[in-house]
Amino acid sequence: MDHRVQAVLDLLGESLSSTPSVKELADAVNLSPSHLRRLFKVETGTPLNQYVKSLRLEKSKELMEQTFLNMKQIMFAVGVKDKSQFARDFKRNTGFTPTQYTARYRSTENLKTNILSHK
Repeated sequence: MDHRVQAVLDLLGESLSSTPSVKELADAVNLSPSHLRRLFKVETGTPLNQYVKSLRLEKSKELMEQTFLNMKQIMFAVGVKDKSQFARDFKRNTGFTPTQYTARYRSTENLKTNILSHK
């Protein structure tokens, strides 16, 4: 993999709450934003903005499953500002709204905990 794309992947993995802009990422690896987008897609097979969105969705699912943070806290933690866009993307990705996903997962975990504690 191209070392510049790897550097961008590393930067993106460091912190989702303060994801740098495409221009900032491009400047960090000495490329123009358009060249970075093109190179990123060639190297990874995924457009840069789609990759960032999928990282945010995966991290938000992880936070919903492993913490009791509310939706606003989760959105802040993954760097999402538009609640309605986040909800649309989340539902498109998982088939559930963020609230449904959280309720379903947490009730499943509670059921597992109750079953295990009664043995």
